Amino acid sequence: MSNDIISNIKTNLVLARESQKKIIFTISTTSGGRLESYSTPVRIYKEYFIFGCVVFDENILSDIINVTDGNVDHILVDSEKKLHLDVLYEKNIKENTLEINDVLTGNLSKIVFELANKSSISEFKPNDLTVDAAWSLLSNKLGYLSGKKAAIIGAGNIGSKLALKLVESGVEVSMYRRDFHTCSIVANAINLIKPNSTLASANSSKDIMNACFMTDIIIGTSTSSSLITDKLLSVAKRNLFLLDVGKGNISTAGLEYGKKSKLDMVRLDVTPNLISTVVNSIETYDMCQKNFGRKKIKNRIYIVSGGYYGEPNDIVVDSIHSPKLVYGIADGKGNIIHKLNKIQSNLLSEFKDLYNIYE
Repeated sequence: MSNDIISNIKTNLVLARESQKKIIFTISTTSGGRLESYSTPVRIYKEYFIFGCVVFDENILSDIINVTDGNVDHILVDSEKKLHLDVLYEKNIKENTLEINDVLTGNLSKIVFELANKSSISEFKPNDLTVDAAWSLLSNKLGYLSGKKAAIIGAGNIGSKLALKLVESGVEVSMYRRDFHTCSIVANAINLIKPNSTLASANSSKDIMNACFMTDIIIGTSTSSSLITDKLLSVAKRNLFLLDVGKGNISTAGLEYGKKSKLDMVRLDVTPNLISTVVNSIETYDMCQKNFGRKKIKNRIYIVSGGYYGEPNDIVVDSIHSPKLVYGIADGKGNIIHKLNKIQSNLLSEFKDLYNIYE
């Protein structure tokens, strides 16, 4: 399997170079049931060529980094800590040789940062990316969310985070999880976290049918397959929107019922949010590496950029290395001075003359 991934990466690298786009490689893992590493789809967007892999065994990371480091422009690595305890049991516990370094994919990002030294690297959170993608899809497909009722089947990490976003958007959310006690704790936590002025709330349900009764939206976020059946769909509203965020959450009978009833059934595509994550990561990386800090220009003139906390009378610009835009003069408290005195106005004019900045 390791050889298959390496071969796939090499093939995609050839295609990436031919595209003459900026090459982005993602490395992530998941706590789901699948334990064989695999490649993710190629995505091409404007100036970016994006591909990657999902790994479950840190032993193949060195091979992956050997192939990609220096051959891709930027590596995005999963920062979430996910321990595959069943693999640990099989490989380590039986021999009583478990060491801290044997913990599989528990420190994925740390290992990648240690191994790679040619390509730029930053972390990302795939689960949060998935949550944002699901919320964006629901919002755009349904027009507005406030006042709707949703059932989330599988109140784990993704389901819980999505439930909070939906509640904050005015959606009444029913949550179902096989472990009702945990589900209740999650629902109560959401109701504690949400803004006090938000009327919508989350509730836990012992019965999956009750969770789906008269809902506008059913969302599958479970790692188990076929939980969403034709019976569940039959108790929801007739204009139901069905979103499968997990993998195979809808049963065969559920799919047949949905097609016959002409329901909107969607398998989540995270591409738009992956692209925005890539752009955000690279822009933030560049800002931190190139445009963050304070620089003396001339005599009493100092400039700051990238959110750097300026001293009083520092000039806030877009880049301390090649300023093209001026945002104002810092007051030393994290704000911009809106009404300049004569000294500050002269300081600003002198700086603009130095860099030929005219507004």
